[in-house]
Amino acid sequence: MTYDLLRTLRLTTVFGNPGSTEQPFLQDFPADFRYVLALQEASVIAMADAFAQVTRRPALVNLTPRPVRATPWET
Repeated sequence: MTYDLLRTLRLTTVFGNPGSTEQPFLQDFPADFRYVLALQEASVIAMADAFAQVTRRPALVNLTPRPVRATPWET
């Protein structure tokens, strides 16, 4: 169902830095989709932004949610 919606929206190129929470999404990744892997979140955003500007279409970004750790003086 999700992939059908993404196809309808022409969002078949996914930029990401996947983690374990993305495994269900990537488990049966369709052959007509493209996953552009980056090793760092800022790189993912930069590539997706460039893709969107060049193609004049929105880009789909998939990042792993990470907890934010407070510094000792903020606790």
